[in-house]
Amino acid sequence: MAVPGFMLLVALLIAPVAPGKATDGLYRIDADQFSVYHNHISCTKRLSSATCTVSVDGKPLIVTLDTDPRTLVCEATFDGERVGCARTFDYGPGSHRVSVTGVSVPDAVAADLRDRFPWWGTLFDRYWVQAGLLFIGVLGPAAAVASFLWAGRPRDADGRLLVAVPVAGVVGWALSGFALMPWERFLEFGPSLLLVPVVLVMTGWAVVVGRPVTGRVEWRVALALTAFACTVFSSVPVVLWISLAAGIPD
Repeated sequence: MAVPGFMLLVALLIAPVAPGKATDGLYRIDADQFSVYHNHISCTKRLSSATCTVSVDGKPLIVTLDTDPRTLVCEATFDGERVGCARTFDYGPGSHRVSVTGVSVPDAVAADLRDRFPWWGTLFDRYWVQAGLLFIGVLGPAAAVASFLWAGRPRDADGRLLVAVPVAGVVGWALSGFALMPWERFLEFGPSLLLVPVVLVMTGWAVVVGRPVTGRVEWRVALALTAFACTVFSSVPVVLWISLAAGIPD
């Protein structure tokens, strides 16, 4: 049960700041000297078109874009002058993010804007892969230790686990998706092939743990090694799914 629990916990932790939540406008604007986070950007939306404004050095930086993630088009002006604008590629169905060129401000202003950028933006940009690998590295040994301890007491076979464990995986996947993306995006994007290996591995794991438990040391060691392998293997698509659902930038 560690994998679906991990999936749901991480989803709930990052849901308040997930890029995929910013589907009504812009998640962030990147310029050569600074980046601006969405809570400093004011957007108005009409149908699928959004016009977003942020004050930079007392001058309006205005970005207009189509919020449909399949339409990678944007336009921008700075202090009334046309500047370059490009949509950046991202994993998710949201995380609207643009890169503007031709915006120049004094170094002190740029430094202040960089200081206002939240730390979790850096986490998503630079350290998400490392964080995902760390989670997997911790979760695998934790599952092995938990399985070794759980198998210390002999018990009869439990066929209910064959249903309960895969169901827990599907529920964890669905709830994490609901937490990380708007409902309409989940309906469009939620069914994912990434779920297939997770369910298959968890079904195999359910078959193993549903057998009679002898409590013998060699059986416990074998179960711990199996738990480690299953957890690591299924955690990789889980991390990819969370990245995809949250709209974490590539």
